[in-house]
Amino acid sequence: MTIITRYRPALIVFLILLSLLLPLWNIPDTIALRYFSAFLLLVIVIISKPDWGLFFKSHITLALLFIYLIVQLVFFSTDYAVSFHNFKSEWLKFILFAFLGVGCGFILASIKFERLNLFLGFLFAIPLLIHLTLCLIKGVGLHQIPFGYWGINKTHGDLAYTSIHATIFVGVFLIFQAKSLLDKRLSLFLLAVCLLSPLIASSRGGTLFVFISLGVVFFLGVMTRHRAHFSLKNLLLYLFAMVILMLSAYQFAMYFQPERWGGTLSRIEMGFEGDALNINCEGAEALEKTLQQDGVEITPQIKAFLESVKDGDAARVMAARSAIQLIPQHWMGIDQARRAYVKALEQACGHPAKIQLTSAHNGWLDTSLAIGVIGATLYFLVLCQFIKQGLGASFQKSTDINPYGVALCSLSLIWIVRSLFDSAQQDQVLEMQIFTLCLLSSLLLFKNSDQISLN
Repeated sequence: MTIITRYRPALIVFLILLSLLLPLWNIPDTIALRYFSAFLLLVIVIISKPDWGLFFKSHITLALLFIYLIVQLVFFSTDYAVSFHNFKSEWLKFILFAFLGVGCGFILASIKFERLNLFLGFLFAIPLLIHLTLCLIKGVGLHQIPFGYWGINKTHGDLAYTSIHATIFVGVFLIFQAKSLLDKRLSLFLLAVCLLSPLIASSRGGTLFVFISLGVVFFLGVMTRHRAHFSLKNLLLYLFAMVILMLSAYQFAMYFQPERWGGTLSRIEMGFEGDALNINCEGAEALEKTLQQDGVEITPQIKAFLESVKDGDAARVMAARSAIQLIPQHWMGIDQARRAYVKALEQACGHPAKIQLTSAHNGWLDTSLAIGVIGATLYFLVLCQFIKQGLGASFQKSTDINPYGVALCSLSLIWIVRSLFDSAQQDQVLEMQIFTLCLLSSLLLFKNSDQISLN
């Protein structure tokens, strides 16, 4: 038991602040309230005196990443003033939210909270519930489903990213901890919210990763909780149901938005044509010229795919391919910049690029350009260490530990994969990632130790 958990009013304040912080990461125009909540939480965490030493002894790679960020800032910056600004606005927050997550996990490990996974899942689902409520209002006015409507959000990515966390926490609760019929119905309702919100917002990646997240949680649940009663028949039935649900969602979206959901593979294929760096520098016309030289007839369909090179699926592929070409020129990163890809591309072109996305749309490539290949590798190893810890906890005999182990392993694995398809290691998404992962890791560590003492 900690100082905070001994005093009920302090614990209530802690839970209120936590309840504010988690949904605010994906609700726009709430930056001031988000950081105010985080600051007050950090004060409570410091008062609770977590055993930082124990945690970082168990997570040497995370400590090395923090040290590397300082070293990279001091010794490898080309513009120290710019680098220090970038460090304060991005990576210092990354470090502070990691410490905050460790402290919150320390406090939560010392209290009995049977529905903690459901509680966390609900908090992450709040932006989705707001979005669907606004969709219902708008849909009633339009007399149709408002596909492509984001509500108060400025991008569908906010809805997609929070749906990952909500899906995993609620899915874990449903598989491991839901006992009553009410628990199960509420869990299924929240999972439906996690699916419908990104689907209506026309987030293809968000919709797909809801299914992937559910699949990972279900697989780990079968391998851990239900391995003694494993049934191939039941597993195949669950997989069949998942595939049917996924295909139904796809057909539903295709019916209402064929231009958004159809032809994706063809547009992606166009992104692999030609010299990506040259095309980004000189524009889609450079690719059209290359195709003509190769004897390709520029049909109206090809013209439509070429438009995707300017700002669409093909453009994302082109950006990622360009980033791969740019990384060897910037092995140690570019001033820890959030828009390192834009800087690197402009330097390579010698002028502002004709096709200029704000990122490479690949978190690992963007991170490599921002803090160097070493930094990206260290962060990858941090996530791998979380996976290892989560797997170990998943297979323990303690049923109190298993759900949090599955949640930690699932989240770490999903973020590794998700960052391959979008720039998911920047801004509030990075803060949300490291906070949640450190919270779960800390909770597992301190639940497994005798380190929580009366301070």
